[in-house]
Amino acid sequence: MRITNAQERRDFLQQYFIKLEQWREYDLTLLQEGSPAEEAAVEALQEQLAAMRDEYENWLPVVPLSRCPFTGEAVNYCIDLLGLDGLWWNYDAPVRRTGELPHTYFALDGAVTLQGSIDNAPFLCKPGAGVPGVLPRLLAQEEIQAVISSFPIGSHQGYAIFYFAQEAPEDMVGVNTWGTCIYTFLDGENMVRWGEYDLHIDEYDFELGPWIEAGKLHWIKPGDESLTLMTSSENCPYIGLKGNRELQRIERGEVWSGETY
Repeated sequence: MRITNAQERRDFLQQYFIKLEQWREYDLTLLQEGSPAEEAAVEALQEQLAAMRDEYENWLPVVPLSRCPFTGEAVNYCIDLLGLDGLWWNYDAPVRRTGELPHTYFALDGAVTLQGSIDNAPFLCKPGAGVPGVLPRLLAQEEIQAVISSFPIGSHQGYAIFYFAQEAPEDMVGVNTWGTCIYTFLDGENMVRWGEYDLHIDEYDFELGPWIEAGKLHWIKPGDESLTLMTSSENCPYIGLKGNRELQRIERGEVWSGETY
């Protein structure tokens, strides 16, 4: 089916999740003893699921989310903002389309304040803490600055924290890209590599004001389509937010929190 609006997205995901659960049931059966007919059914479901993931990936919108403080280049990012039940948010197997990012891009972290009903999806979602915080380990590097922006994610409130570097420090360990279990980077030969770094809540600083005043953290007003970078902590809407300061997990409509992923 073709996805063109929010309702079609919901219908699409419902169909996908039904097929996914069928595939899981078949797969468990085949681990014991499967007939040729069951094996053929599993293969057919696998093909259908793969085609649906391609459909979802092609549908994903590219949204203006941030701006590099070094070059002024806008960051347009492929993301599903209609809910945390989208395949973009599948922690173990995210479905995302890779777009072109500024050469100064270093990392993407984020947070989500959960509001209203909890998205029910048969996969693990790790959207970050309930309020935005920064990572001093990264901002302590002279070359790195961050930008925070906000936007609705379904009924929830999302915050993206992009980290930019004029020149990424050699051997600097990144952090897993927001909502996923890995991060990617370019090596010395300009080849794409991947790494893993699970964050602990103690690595965050939720007191944003001093980082803004130090010129290490910039912010964009909610709803500002011009992506104008603000550099003063005065009237910053991201300072002093109340919410869950633990790392959140969501699966099948259930939410729990902890210190680490």
